[in-house]
Amino acid sequence: MDILLVAFTVIRLLIVPLLLFFAFAGLKTAFLISFMGAMIIGLSDEIIARIFNLFPSTRSRICSWCDFITFLVVSICAWLLWPGIIRREALFLVITLTGLFIPIILGYLKYSRLISYHTWTTRFAFMLIGIGALIIDNIPAKG
Repeated sequence: MDILLVAFTVIRLLIVPLLLFFAFAGLKTAFLISFMGAMIIGLSDEIIARIFNLFPSTRSRICSWCDFITFLVVSICAWLLWPGIIRREALFLVITLTGLFIPIILGYLKYSRLISYHTWTTRFAFMLIGIGALIIDNIPAKG
């Protein structure tokens, strides 16, 4: 079972450069499908780990780094794909990203390592971000 969870994490990490490629190429649909796939894999990983009580510290740290990298890349991709919406909603996005990154920074300062984000709340937040991206992509442009 551990190998399956490692495979899920590796797949999620491999999706990250694809997200950047799709964003730079302006391929919104491919980006959204890949992003949602990464979110589903992350949720599946969490469910399997909880069912079988598999939480080795190394895997947790790797998954946390994967989550952190994904947050950063998705932020960049959103700017590339939906610049008008990002500018319009800048305050909300800054507040949201601050809420995500301050605990990471404080945890690192206190423990000298990246803290693990293996909670249901984190997975739920990832899914909400994905759903929000789908909704944003289907909002007609003002103008």
